[in-house]
Amino acid sequence: MTEGEDFIENKPTLGGEAKNDSMLPDFIIELPDNQVILGECKLSLKPYEEYLNTDNENDKAHAEASLLNIIKTNIDYLSSERLKKIYEDEYGPFYTIYLFFPDHQALSLAYSIDPGLKRFSEFAKGYGRITFVTPINLGVTLSIKKSLLDVQARTVFADSRLVELEKRIQ
Repeated sequence: MTEGEDFIENKPTLGGEAKNDSMLPDFIIELPDNQVILGECKLSLKPYEEYLNTDNENDKAHAEASLLNIIKTNIDYLSSERLKKIYEDEYGPFYTIYLFFPDHQALSLAYSIDPGLKRFSEFAKGYGRITFVTPINLGVTLSIKKSLLDVQARTVFADSRLVELEKRIQ
């Protein structure tokens, strides 16, 4: 994928603020038919690192709770009506949010703590508009999304050809 052609990155400036509005996603991937994938990479894995670096069960439990709290806070933020309105005004109604986990094992730990989070991992579907992705499944997820769009485009083309044929027959 080529920046500027296949996606746009909302890079931070030297002051740490994003070049554009801070409500904008970290990455914007434009797809056919006005569909958009909004990539969010703001998920902190500090609690996961704390989990890995301790043998104390109380500290592990605290780190697990903190990790879930961060994930759920991100989900709440990305699902908020305020952000939904901003995204729909900016990108239209056909967007999906990919919440990026930089470490797939952190996501696995989160699933083991709260299996209900798995509803966000369904390829090309997600829960609502949010799908969890990792470095391992991002490419696969994008390939599935592209395949679904290709099938959709072929179906629309076939439907238009069918209408043309029906007109000729009449």
